[in-house]
Amino acid sequence: MFPSGIVKVSVDFLSTELQEKQIPVSEATQTATFSPEVSTTHNTSPVLNIPRIGIRFRLPATMNKVTYFGRGPGENYIARASGLKVGLYRTTAEKDYFPYVRPQENGHRTDTRWVALTNGQKGLILVADSTIGFNALRNSVEDFDS
Repeated sequence: MFPSGIVKVSVDFLSTELQEKQIPVSEATQTATFSPEVSTTHNTSPVLNIPRIGIRFRLPATMNKVTYFGRGPGENYIARASGLKVGLYRTTAEKDYFPYVRPQENGHRTDTRWVALTNGQKGLILVADSTIGFNALRNSVEDFDS
C-alpha cells in the first residue's frame, strides 16, 4: 500500500493438477453440447481453463455509480464480447441488473481497463495491468446459484 492510497494487488494461480475432472453426464447432454472443434481445441491445449477466479468487494449501497473503460454499453461475456465496442461508459448497479427468468450471471463487462465505483464524490478505482472482467450489482454470485 502506497501513501497515496494506492494498493497494488498481484495474484498468481497455480493449479494442483492440470487434469480436468471428468463429471458423468447423460448421453442426451453429451449429444446436445458436443462440438468437435471445441473438443479438439480443448484436448490439445496445454492450458487449464479456470471458470472463475476473482476478488469480491462489498461496498456501501451509496457507491452505486459505475464508470468504466471496457466493452459496453450492455452486459457482455467472452462469448458475446466481440459485438460491443471498447469505450468509456457510465451506468449504475441498479441499471446493470436484468430480471432473467433464471439468471446464472448478470451485468458482466469484459475487456475492462479500469472501473470506478463511486457515490458521486468518493469511491474506489480499479486499474488493470491488462484487462479484467467485472460485475457491479446489488447481488452476490451466490444469489444466482441454484
